[in-house]
Amino acid sequence: MTYGEGLQQLNLATAVQLEERYLYVCHLLQELLPFLVTPSGINVSTTTLRTVYSTLEQLGLQRSGRSHRLAFRDTLTVFERCFAHSAVSSIPMHRKLIQRVRDCAAQVLSPPHALWTVYDSNGPIFVDLSDDLLGYVCKFLDHPDILSLSKTCQRLRTVCSSESVWKNVALSRFPSFQVSQYLPRTTEEDGKLAAGSWKQAYRQCLRAYRAHRYGDVYGDTLAVCTSCNTLFWKAAGHRVQANAMCTPAHVRSVLPAAFLPLFRF
Repeated sequence: MTYGEGLQQLNLATAVQLEERYLYVCHLLQELLPFLVTPSGINVSTTTLRTVYSTLEQLGLQRSGRSHRLAFRDTLTVFERCFAHSAVSSIPMHRKLIQRVRDCAAQVLSPPHALWTVYDSNGPIFVDLSDDLLGYVCKFLDHPDILSLSKTCQRLRTVCSSESVWKNVALSRFPSFQVSQYLPRTTEEDGKLAAGSWKQAYRQCLRAYRAHRYGDVYGDTLAVCTSCNTLFWKAAGHRVQANAMCTPAHVRSVLPAAFLPLFRF
């Protein structure tokens, strides 16, 4: 399998639309960019580099919560370091695409708009929003932010304890098949979820997967089948081809640092 074939299988720009894959893709790009772009030029085709540009733009559009923001910022730091002294930056086509990535980053990482910094003592404040709107805002926060917000007042504590908020937190960090096995139900017959189920399931997942080196970081990882040389997302499963001799023993996880050694150049 070549490098270009591997990226075609993965389609990273689409993969980052699932939150459980966001951090993995960020760390993967941090490993790949120094190889892709060197001071003397690029080591891959223009098509492959276009895929990287598109993925970086999608990272900016899809990020949510503090952990995503920090990962995106670190990825952009590597991006700027690689392209700062590279000859590829002088090529008009690449210069235009690089600027698009920078413009997207400026919108994502720029300081809050002046509208948010002006305080009007006679105007509405954050807690004047309805519970539905407050809950919607909470969906863009991660675990530490929600815990901090819940300590500000009794109303926000109630909003931050809602099932919808913790469902979003759980599914943004772990794939659904991992979370579902820890969801407590009232009875086996009705199958209804007990109160506080999503928060409890999230904590159970943290305990269960923290023992794994990267279990508390990545909700989903890449895997490779050594029998048929197929890359796939672990949560999606391996689609075994006809006449292939693939077994679970042939499947192994691929961490970002182990991605490049899979390919021949």
